[in-house]
Amino acid sequence: MKTKSDLNLCGLVPRSLLPKSYSQTSKNPSFPNAPIGNPGETLTGPPTLRQTAQGRGEQGRTTIKTFAGDNFGMDFREWFLMPLQLAARWFVFLGNLRFYLRAAAIAKKSSRLPVWAMLACLASAPAMAQSQPFSIEAKMFNVQTPDGVKISAQEWGNSDGPEILFIHGFSQSHLSWSRQFGSELTRSFRLIAYDIRGHGASDKPLDASYYRDHKSWADELKAVMEAARLKKPFLVGWSYGGRIILEYLTEYGDKNIAGINFVGAFTKLTPDIFGPGASAARKMASENLAENIENTLLFLKLSTVKALPADELSRIVAYNMVVPAKVRQHLIGRPAPYEEALRKIRVPVLITHGVEDQVALVSMARYTASMVPHAQSSLYEDAGHMPFWEDAPRFNRELADFVTRFKER
Repeated sequence: MKTKSDLNLCGLVPRSLLPKSYSQTSKNPSFPNAPIGNPGETLTGPPTLRQTAQGRGEQGRTTIKTFAGDNFGMDFREWFLMPLQLAARWFVFLGNLRFYLRAAAIAKKSSRLPVWAMLACLASAPAMAQSQPFSIEAKMFNVQTPDGVKISAQEWGNSDGPEILFIHGFSQSHLSWSRQFGSELTRSFRLIAYDIRGHGASDKPLDASYYRDHKSWADELKAVMEAARLKKPFLVGWSYGGRIILEYLTEYGDKNIAGINFVGAFTKLTPDIFGPGASAARKMASENLAENIENTLLFLKLSTVKALPADELSRIVAYNMVVPAKVRQHLIGRPAPYEEALRKIRVPVLITHGVEDQVALVSMARYTASMVPHAQSSLYEDAGHMPFWEDAPRFNRELADFVTRFKER
């Protein structure tokens, strides 16, 4: 059951070469005028799954008569195109199969989730692919830390532009920044992100010694900067990523960075700055899988003012759940003696915070501003813990302005 549009091979075969025996409208007497679509109109979806809108009107498609039928009159071009079509479909199938197998291997290697849980995450991939893409082409590279942890890092954008290094939060991954590396920022800036130890595609050692010492985090960030050959980057730290920046500053100071953007960032740990999302984060470290998943969902739901669309939430849950419970346990409760590091900051600082943040209350931003008097603050009235996601256009614009203003200092 194929139409002319089915043989278009995702635009690879000119329409002029398609068999004339296939019409734009149905020959089915039950649906004589079933619409197929406007020529050239495309449907949304991943590139490998993209098809022309002419494929609509399934019930009214023209049928192909085979050897068992009474129409054996296909010309040479039809015989030539049919194997190409089959080859293209196999190519798409094998590409998708490779993705699923690779994702399953990463999940199996990096987490202790049962197989059914990994498959549940993977099963959401087709639906997730229908919204904003996460597969923006990146230059991938690995970084070896001084304590032997392999870190997965990524690069996008203008290799000659000012450097911006993004550091994600607790139980997240570099994919948290997809609305930055998938934006106009790539035209003017060199963007680097990485999965911190225990997260994403980076190594996930389970021993507490890899997570408790502040120097391990400082050395990890330093190793990424050196591997990417960053000259003087701007550091953007979200949530727990703010702690990693401060641990780097504690160990190495700010002489090798151009500026800092604290985004919903923790710069101290006291009860007065914790929202209900922080309580959920602590329970995300539970070895009880049901409790773990329940609180991961709660944490994510409390991280935004407006509910995330189902496909976005599914995707974010998927990369949250590759972080083992043990790793989450090791990250929680570490001391945060950052007062001295904050007072010593001399580079430009931008504090970005959602007024409705239910993880780190807005009082967290006010504390940071009091410790760094020269800092500029930008509060988002209708955003929670993820302003870079909830209002990406504003976030990207303000980050670009901040970096451009201070890049030559």
